[in-house]
Amino acid sequence: MYNNGLVYRTHKVSEPVRSCKDLWRDEFKDFVSLPDISTTQGPATVMMTGLAWGSGAKDADMAFAKLAEIKDNIIKFYNRSSELISLIQQEEVWIAPVQRFAWGNLVKTGLPLAWVNPSEGTVGTQNLICLVKGTSKADLAYKYI
Repeated sequence: MYNNGLVYRTHKVSEPVRSCKDLWRDEFKDFVSLPDISTTQGPATVMMTGLAWGSGAKDADMAFAKLAEIKDNIIKFYNRSSELISLIQQEEVWIAPVQRFAWGNLVKTGLPLAWVNPSEGTVGTQNLICLVKGTSKADLAYKYI
């Protein structure tokens, strides 16, 4: 299981980040990166937004409505944590939701960064690979794994 949280550049903010709602702060306009919805972190971000603004992690309608409000503030929808790290190093991104496994590589940049477990809570995710019983392609699936 991976913990999902926020990472931000501490020297770029007026006050510490504590909540997913902080993604909507004016000072982050044009410096937000969100994970692409097709990645593991994408749905987790929707769930975290539902926790922050809606009735809970399953409140996708509220989450998508709130995310639409900051669509013009988003510099990039990232696909890989390495892509996000580069954007942070280049000072293009000051804040982003991210999975905990990427924290070690973010720290290695030497930049003034902080990890936040949002005050409203977080969600855990995991990546799985499952083989379908009776598949005719089991040999290829095992090669992939």
